Order: sequence, then structure tokens, then C-alpha cells
Amino acid sequence: MEVMETPWNLAPCDLSHFIKELRPTKSTTKQVNDAIESLVEYMKTKLTVTVGRVGVAGEWGKSLSTQDDIFIDLLLYITDFRAIEDHSKKLPSIVNELRECLNDKYRLGMKNPQDCLTVYLPTCDDMITCTVFPTVDLLGNNPTQANIGTFYRKFITVSDRSPYNATILEMQSNLIKKTPVYLHDLIRLVKAWQTTKLSLRSREPKPELFDLVTLQRWCKAGCPAEFDIRKGFVDVMKTLGDWASLQVIWGGTQYGRYDKTIMEEVAKHNLHICLEDTPLVMDPIDPFLNYCSGVRRLIWEEIERTARETTKEAGLKGAEVTPNWQ
Repeated sequence: MEVMETPWNLAPCDLSHFIKELRPTKSTTKQVNDAIESLVEYMKTKLTVTVGRVGVAGEWGKSLSTQDDIFIDLLLYITDFRAIEDHSKKLPSIVNELRECLNDKYRLGMKNPQDCLTVYLPTCDDMITCTVFPTVDLLGNNPTQANIGTFYRKFITVSDRSPYNATILEMQSNLIKKTPVYLHDLIRLVKAWQTTKLSLRSREPKPELFDLVTLQRWCKAGCPAEFDIRKGFVDVMKTLGDWASLQVIWGGTQYGRYDKTIMEEVAKHNLHICLEDTPLVMDPIDPFLNYCSGVRRLIWEEIERTARETTKEAGLKGAEVTPNWQ
């Protein structure tokens, strides 16, 4: 699909068509899911360790991938990891075994960290990038609130948080995946804005900042299942256009997985987090992540200028922000 450079100039009906074109097609979705299933089954038969459960994270796991931009994080929960201590002891040998068995059938990434492998999955349309994380299952498939509370109390006290990374990734993905399709479409539209209208050369801020600003504005609108995408988009643009007042905090809210006590405890010992500061965009799953950290003022000013210019585009005229985006 050839992505248009100015969807904000489109009439509402044409904008709806543009948004639909951003979604992965049914054919692509089936091909990707089949490729993931084939990879998982191959690993289960070849590895000497036992894969107890598989999680899908990343943009694909969040249901936010576009037709032309698909990345997968595949989480292999190894039952041989009986405890967190086993993760650091056994992970290097398991990653090496995984590399040897996958190299017989798949093309692998040239550079791989010590805790994961990049695998290229063939489909009819393209090669899909998939990062495989062998890891320890700390929460299981259906954790109770008590389990989650225990998880966070341990998470904020450990010096090595790497065994927790895969669980954090899965929780981040599940959070977004369970929200309505309309919100997924709005986030894709904001992503299209980032790549075509904004086009920052800096690595900061990360794309997750824009996703979470969009999620927060949707929450402020009352979490509607259906809404006017243009009004939601304008709301996000106006919020980004006032970056000096930007504050996104999740602790103790409906979409925050940690409570206020955890949030305040992390902020007390972390120089990059001050809950009274702006701009501030915290992660609803990882209380250590502030997506505004390291973003230079010059970048914020570019975001502000572009967001404000975008609200004046022809296709957004008349799209005034209403309390519930209706």
C-alpha cells in the first residue's frame, strides 16, 4: 500500500478509507499468524528445553501494526526456568541452542543481544521481523491482582530487572490489545502523522510516547467504544501542541497496572522521574519508564509547531473536540 502524505486534507469518507488501508489485510494477518505458529511449533520440537507458554508482544501483539510495518516480539516462557535465578544462569546456553536450531531453517539477524534472537519470517508478501525472547514466566496467563501486586513489589527492589522484561512487554501489549478497534485506528493515524508529517530525525521521543498520549486522551474522553476519529486526532494534536503542560500519569488509574504507592516509591529514588514535572509521560506498566526523559527542548518545539499546523489542515476543519469525541 502506498501511504498518502496528507491524509489530514481528506474528506471524512476518504479519511475513513485511508485508515482502513493502514490496517493489515485479512490475508496478511493470516500469513503472519501462520508464520508465528509454524515458528513456535518448530522450536518446540527442536529445543531440548520445554516451552510452557507463548506470548505475542510488540506492535503485532498490541494490534497496532500497519500493512507495511509489522514487527513481532515472541515470548517463549521456558518451564526449565523454575525461578528468577535460573534465568541469568541458563539463558546464555538456551539462546545459543535456539540460534543453532533456528539457523537450520530461518534467516537470523546479524546482531543479537544476549537475551534474544532476531528471526526473519517468510510470508507471501514480505519478510517479517520477529524477536524471540526465551524467558521465565513470572505471572502466568491469568494473574490475580494479588499476583500483580507481588510482582511489582519485587520489581521495584531488584538491581537486575532483565528477567522481568518479557512479562512487562506482554502486559504492555495486552493493555492496548484489549482496547476498542477505533482506538487502534486512531493510534495508527497518529503513527502515520509521526512518519509523514512530523518526521523527526532524533531517536527521542520513542513512538510509545505518542501511543500513550493518545490512550490518555481517549480515557479523558470517557473511553468511548466508537467515536469521530477526526475529533480524537485533533484532541491528540492539541495536547502535543501544548507540550509544556503535558502530564500522563497512570498509577492508581483504570489503565495503570501498578498503584500509587509503587509509583511514588519509584519516583522517590529515580532522578529521571518527578511526578510534579511537565512534560511527563509515564508508562502504565513499567513505573521506571518516563518517555519524556532525554527529549531536547528543540524536539518538543518541533512537535508543538507541527501539531498546531496539523490542526489547521483542510480535512480537520469543523472537527472540534467534544467531551466524548462524538
